[in-house]
Amino acid sequence: MERIRTDIMGMPIRVVVCGVTDETPFNEVFSFLESIDERFSTYKDTSEISRINRGEVSGVDYSQEMQEVL
Repeated sequence: MERIRTDIMGMPIRVVVCGVTDETPFNEVFSFLESIDERFSTYKDTSEISRINRGEVSGVDYSQEMQEVL
């Protein structure tokens, strides 16, 4: 099966999963990608990185994922 979403990270994302008959793997993958987009997108005013860039979040409050990337 394959699914394509065009509303995550500003580009089309195609996911192919062999041997499945339900949507669960697709939902999990797209949910993960949405969470990354919400955290790291410099195009979204509400993302963690945008809030950090505006000085609204101090270093001690960065998410674990943000700390790892930085």
